[in-house]
Amino acid sequence: MKIVFTHNLKRSANEDEAEFDSAETVETITSLIKSLGHEVEPLETSGPASLTIARLEALNPDLIFNTSEGKISRFREAFYPAIFEQLDIPFTGSDAYTCAITLDKNLTKLVVGNLGIPVPRSFLITDLRQINNLQCIYPAILKPNYEGSSKGITRNSIVENYEELKVKLPALIERYSMGVLVEEFISGRDITVPFLEGAEAPKSSLSCYGKNRGVLPPTEYFFELNGNHTRHSNYDIYDYELKNAHAEKVQVKSPAEVTSSVEEALITFSGIIYKALGIRDFGRIDYRVTPDNKIYFIEINALPSLEPGAGIYQAAEQSVGGVKEVLENIIQNALRRCKVQTPAATPVPTLLSVLNHNHNLASTLSCGAPTPPTLTPQTSTITHHHCSDKGVKHLRIGLTYNEKRIKPKADPLTDSEAEFDGPKTLDSIREAIRSYGHEVIDLEANYDLPERLLNTQVNLVFNIAEGIRGRYRESQVPALMELLDIPYTGSDAATLALALDKSMAKRIVRESGILTPDFFLCLNGKEKIPPHMKFPLIVKPVAEGSSKGVLSTSVVHHEKDFRENVQKILQRYEQAALIEEYLPGREFTVALLGEKRPKVLPPMEIIFAKIGSDFPVYTYQHKLNACEEIRYETPAKIDDKLRAKIESVARKSFMALGCRDVARIDLRLDHEGRVNFIECNPLPGLTPGWSDLCLTAH
Repeated sequence: MKIVFTHNLKRSANEDEAEFDSAETVETITSLIKSLGHEVEPLETSGPASLTIARLEALNPDLIFNTSEGKISRFREAFYPAIFEQLDIPFTGSDAYTCAITLDKNLTKLVVGNLGIPVPRSFLITDLRQINNLQCIYPAILKPNYEGSSKGITRNSIVENYEELKVKLPALIERYSMGVLVEEFISGRDITVPFLEGAEAPKSSLSCYGKNRGVLPPTEYFFELNGNHTRHSNYDIYDYELKNAHAEKVQVKSPAEVTSSVEEALITFSGIIYKALGIRDFGRIDYRVTPDNKIYFIEINALPSLEPGAGIYQAAEQSVGGVKEVLENIIQNALRRCKVQTPAATPVPTLLSVLNHNHNLASTLSCGAPTPPTLTPQTSTITHHHCSDKGVKHLRIGLTYNEKRIKPKADPLTDSEAEFDGPKTLDSIREAIRSYGHEVIDLEANYDLPERLLNTQVNLVFNIAEGIRGRYRESQVPALMELLDIPYTGSDAATLALALDKSMAKRIVRESGILTPDFFLCLNGKEKIPPHMKFPLIVKPVAEGSSKGVLSTSVVHHEKDFRENVQKILQRYEQAALIEEYLPGREFTVALLGEKRPKVLPPMEIIFAKIGSDFPVYTYQHKLNACEEIRYETPAKIDDKLRAKIESVARKSFMALGCRDVARIDLRLDHEGRVNFIECNPLPGLTPGWSDLCLTAH
């Protein structure tokens, strides 16, 4: 069964995220559902709704396991169920209508009160003018009407008279403008009654369980106040601080120690409420039980917490079992309700299972670590290293890439897809792979790549994907390949991440004894230039390729130009600016193929014609089209001594950064003629007849 787990991830301790799921909860639920034999795709829904919808349409799951609370408005808990309904995708939990009603505490109390079940007297306040002559029963508790997880409820939420009400209510109304409930405070014990639809009745002598199937035994909360656990006192409340900041001070006991008559009443009331409000799959009702055993409904939660230790798990132990069984019960009940066919669950396919049916790939792997094919651009062929005479034929090779749809122009504002590959380049690579008899499966590296990888079951991935965003974007595809146990070409995630961050790459090669120009980073543009660094300097983005951000104006000679260039980088690329000592010497690029003993291809020199500047740089504009300012000489016309030094620096840099299969190292000579490392590109361009690697390999 293919399941998408939709959730909001808690990233901070802010009250706004109090109802969200912690990373631990997300990981626990995901791993447990997987252990039940289902495919699981966690989907964080806090981003744009359009992205969530697109992902759901692309993933096309059999079922959505939903815990998303939503972010804003009185309708937030209903928002995602409404989307699921419109997409016609089965999902766990109550529908949008029920979620909307139950988030409204005031409306829920009206419904429950009409069922003949006791509720505290309360008033919904949305305007301070409503409190004039308010006939409230004191003491009262003030609480936001449309919030969960005790948000807005503190020890200070109790008011004993009208004067206190006038003092405390304005600030609460300002903060929770959708409405504040002024509710009669019920002194007593906090009892909750969970619901797990379809669960067998627990072992009990009370017949009410059989009549209200799915209603679980009452659960009680104890609070640690002043070092002592207590059931109740005059104003003890399960407030926001206890629930979120000091959970260790709360104990949960199931079943609660109540009389059989109270237990029967709680179960009977709960059965009526769950049915009347249309709660599906799971839920929780909170009650207060007074010292003289009177029962008052407080609120209901159609999306109760499923975090480890939640009361629903303890209550369910007497019927279905532990956490894993609770999750399976929720899933199976939703599948039955939605009439989804439930084939026997099987583990997610892995590469190892494919190997049993693919002797070609098995023979590849038997040669040691899977070795990717290497592209020879000038002849459009694939050559295999390492594997011996038997060779490998007819593999299903996935081509991971990002396609260039925005053509970059001289204006640097058009460079957003400059590193991506154009249709002609992609066609050349496809043809090169097919020329060896392999099948090519296009796998554009966008948001639904993980799902397509599982469905296509490729034998090998030829990776040229640059990634979409972030400082470590180039490492996204290799990291995914390793997670799914799929062999792939090129360097691993760690190397790609390090190489894209030019400052990190420079630090690593410098530790290996390789020269690199002095540098520093500007994070906000206010940094002082280190005393040992003198103008001219060059300013560039720290984590971009294809010379993005490197312009003819990037070499600066004065403080004013330096500051202006840094601010442009910070604003345009939203990343640090790398400031380097400008090196005046010749510039070379060197391609390497292989791994432990990489082959160094002949160095290529980038030759600057004497046009326009005494401080030339290989700019973004130079890489767009042929121009008079730049020409390429391959192999470079250099003496044996310089050639040996260039090859040595290139090889050492390749090894220091952990590159494999292919990379291109950019080098420049300083004023003394010494070879300096500039940067490494482990995902070099493969455009025939244009990219530096292709020109070098010709």
